[in-house]
Amino acid sequence: MLKYDSCYHMGRVGTPSVSFNRFKTMADALKATGKNILFNLCNWGEDLVHTWGMSIANSWRITGDIYDSFSRPDDLCGCNTVAPGDVNCVAPGTHCSTLFILNKVAPFADRSIPGGWSDLDMLEVGQGGQTDEEYKAHFALWAAIKSPLFLGNDLRSMPASALTIINNPAIIALSQDPHGRSVTRVRRDTEGVAKDEWGMGETHVWAGHLHNGDEVVILLNAGGEDMEMSVTLAEIFIPYGPGGSAPHVKYDWAIHDLWRSRMPDSIAEELLAAKKEEERESILKKANWYNSTEIPYAKGLAQEDPRLFGEKIGVVEAGGVLKADVKSHAARVFRLRRIAKEGDEFEAKSISREDHDEL
Repeated sequence: MLKYDSCYHMGRVGTPSVSFNRFKTMADALKATGKNILFNLCNWGEDLVHTWGMSIANSWRITGDIYDSFSRPDDLCGCNTVAPGDVNCVAPGTHCSTLFILNKVAPFADRSIPGGWSDLDMLEVGQGGQTDEEYKAHFALWAAIKSPLFLGNDLRSMPASALTIINNPAIIALSQDPHGRSVTRVRRDTEGVAKDEWGMGETHVWAGHLHNGDEVVILLNAGGEDMEMSVTLAEIFIPYGPGGSAPHVKYDWAIHDLWRSRMPDSIAEELLAAKKEEERESILKKANWYNSTEIPYAKGLAQEDPRLFGEKIGVVEAGGVLKADVKSHAARVFRLRRIAKEGDEFEAKSISREDHDEL
């Protein structure tokens, strides 16, 4: 991988064409090597990179630098005063919160395509500035949006709780799904949502299609109090037809909670204490933990490996509503699995990464 950062750009910014041409020079040089080199483009979202980044890079940063806060606004995040989703921002800056970055990427999350994705910046899990629930939400959304999952914490002093978040195979499977498409935000609400200590209060519903026909749904409570959240199947499947016209709405869907199978802290502590690779392999094997080195995620998903699908907790009936209690500054992450009817011939559409044909 090569990361090309825009630090010390010497004024060679200001229009999309100026930035595009500068980064394309590097893209062409990498291609000329004849080697497969992942190109990570970083210009912090300047010059409308979401409109051209996918044509020359495998990932492109879309905001200023993240910092270890879930929702706290900071003036150093230069776009902090503009409306959520405003792409016209000068000097993206630093100290951008998880919530700010989510609002920034929402209007163009669909620009991520197989082979090229929006980069929401490194993960803060394990740094210590956020709660366990905030870190879970942070990691799950980065995975579902298909942002590169770069660890930003010190691996030498990682707490067990952080390890149990970043090695959840059911969440990582969202990132590694062969469909390669980001979830998109289908709803954002601010009315009636309690404010947190920083004056922020909103809820999000994110949803997206997966390669095998499943649907991922994330209910994010970025407000100051615990609350019940809900979303209809009609809203979840609106990309396939507005007003409940999508054929998906006519089916029952099994609800799988992707955090129910989280690794116990005791096993994580054993792993962190192990001195040799053989010890770690033995611990993981004893725990029957998913090993993507042995079974790549695409293969595990195709084989319906239960470790990648969380725990079934219920069913949302055709035309119904998905409801869940969501803690403050937390997210519930569900994988919906269609319950086929007898004689059912309906197949959800997906896009093959190999030939781009509809399946």
